[in-house]
Amino acid sequence: MNATIIIISLWCMNTLQLATVAPPITSHRSVPASNRYDATPTLAPTCLFKSGFEKGVTLEPPFTQGGGDWEQHIVGADIPGYSWPMNIWGASGHLQVLVDSSLPVFDYLENRIENTIGHTGKPTRALHMLQYQKAEGWTQDPYIIYNENNEDLQEDSDLYISYWMKYPADLKARLGPDGWFAFMEWKTCCNEDRIAMYVYEDLDESLYWYVQNDNETDDAPNHHIYWDEESRTVPVPVGQWFHVEVFLHRSTGNDGRFLWAIDGQTVVDHHGPNKHTHPFNRFMPFTLYTNAEEIDIWIDDIQIWDAIP
Repeated sequence: MNATIIIISLWCMNTLQLATVAPPITSHRSVPASNRYDATPTLAPTCLFKSGFEKGVTLEPPFTQGGGDWEQHIVGADIPGYSWPMNIWGASGHLQVLVDSSLPVFDYLENRIENTIGHTGKPTRALHMLQYQKAEGWTQDPYIIYNENNEDLQEDSDLYISYWMKYPADLKARLGPDGWFAFMEWKTCCNEDRIAMYVYEDLDESLYWYVQNDNETDDAPNHHIYWDEESRTVPVPVGQWFHVEVFLHRSTGNDGRFLWAIDGQTVVDHHGPNKHTHPFNRFMPFTLYTNAEEIDIWIDDIQIWDAIP
């Protein structure tokens, strides 16, 4: 059986010593992550990456790849031993700023590292991602980890990712009925195996979480959904910081598992196959991609581990 474990969450902790730039992942709970997920790692977890966008981390100016494809790098370090860009599964990451327009990219999308009040209620620095308007074709701003040669990612370890995020207080008005916001994605080279996570707005203007494992983009003639799940009981926080956690045990067998939690509440806990073709060749832990014309989000305190800490 071909199996790989992935865990994702938006803030992290050290196994033996907590990071000093933000509270540990279990700060709002009494149960450690390993117990909450009923997971028993065979090896001591190793923290692969962490950053709080504090002093020492900067954004380089975006440069064009042509055809509306811009690349922007986060560089530097704010925690000893960990530096941008992320390097996960044998590939490094960057912001892929995509605008279907010949106009300046800053007319549509902009990324900043700014001072703000963080999830602890104290001043912090965080990544501020802004969309001023949508281009006629596509307008996307993911942080993308992929192989420059378009080869498969190594998937050579388990992954646990944690970060904090904030939507605008008027998210409902910005999305509108039947609106959407892409949350996180994994894709194979030709989109024949994809896991995509969203916030949707229903026709009655209620927000809910949704994830699907499918074989193509939604409008393809051979589109097939392997599985999908949603949650209308866990609130979608707006105008405040919230903590995201995702656990993915990628497998072709019944031991596959996808677990998604918001502020400690389980959104989805899906068991069963979630690998149907090849290893992923790109992974977007966070992204700004939506039907909304104008929107902004905040990202802070990211950690990535090779197992549940």
